Amino acid sequence: MEASLIVRFVDPFIGGFLKTMKEKMIDGLLMGAALFYWFASGRFLAHFWENIGPWIWVVCLIIVWHTIRTAQLLSREVANERTSNLSLACNGHAVQMG
Repeated sequence: MEASLIVRFVDPFIGGFLKTMKEKMIDGLLMGAALFYWFASGRFLAHFWENIGPWIWVVCLIIVWHTIRTAQLLSREVANERTSNLSLACNGHAVQMG
């Protein structure tokens, strides 16, 4: 029995955060930009949500980016599975194998 899409999604999603050095650097730069914004705005003594707001936006942006990339990867895998299970019959029509 094949694993569900959610199970197949979770592993590459979690692994995607540490996939390449380039992605790690982009994630780090986004966090650095939030830190710079926090210092530049001078809102250290502001309301709690005004301080934490930029951090929440950055974390959400990173999660959305990795979610989209994982969904694209999973979509390609499913499409490849569907085409790899097809074979041509003697009459030239596609036949599902398995």
